[in-house]
Amino acid sequence: MPPCVIVTRAPHQSEELIAQLRRVGLDVIHFPVLRIRYQSLSVPLDHFDWIAFTSANAVESLLHAVGTLTGDIRIAAIGKATARALTNRDLTVDLMPSTSTGSALIEAFCSLEIRGKRILVPTSDKADTSKWNRLREKGATVQVVVAYTNECETNHTPEQIETLTRAQIVLFTSPSAFTCFLRAVSGDILSGLSIAVIGPTTRAAVEAERFQVDIVPEQPTMQALVDAVVQHFKKGIDDDLLQSATR
Repeated sequence: MPPCVIVTRAPHQSEELIAQLRRVGLDVIHFPVLRIRYQSLSVPLDHFDWIAFTSANAVESLLHAVGTLTGDIRIAAIGKATARALTNRDLTVDLMPSTSTGSALIEAFCSLEIRGKRILVPTSDKADTSKWNRLREKGATVQVVVAYTNECETNHTPEQIETLTRAQIVLFTSPSAFTCFLRAVSGDILSGLSIAVIGPTTRAAVEAERFQVDIVPEQPTMQALVDAVVQHFKKGIDDDLLQSATR
């Protein structure tokens, strides 16, 4: 049987990732642990010079609330997936860092003349918003709004949890996904799995609970995560062959 991977993303976010994993020959268990709830917003967009989007969820939630973006407002995206969500809505991305991290997006803004600029940041209720203080120190006015909330999925059946025992790797693409997975299953199940995370923020959340992270891609993108998982399995196969040859 092919190696098996657990995908924990919400259903509306997981289709592309699952397809990528299956294309490279991996078995996939979809075990969503998060529900995304869009929030009602009343934001006067014409008061802002920029909107900074740090996830595709931020894009979808803000546009769900306001309908569309008009006028001269400029748009920043944290990375390719977020930029794709914007271009799919016929919106132009004016600023995107070469590395898909919050700190890289902050640095990209700092390379511009932002003193006196007004920046709107739609984000989740779990986001660390302290990093935006850097732009305030540069003279920008930054308003962070909670555009969506992350809630743990709680209706998993014992049979669904039992299927997880045939997997070798679990993927986490956010700290919230890890936290909710840990609430849904026993620590014993997680201890028996290799853990793959999309980037340093999620890695820190996992390690804070004293679990070992086995896979972190060089770039925090879905494709890089898939590639890193494939390489992990290939290394395991090679190691097994090497052990067999030396017996």
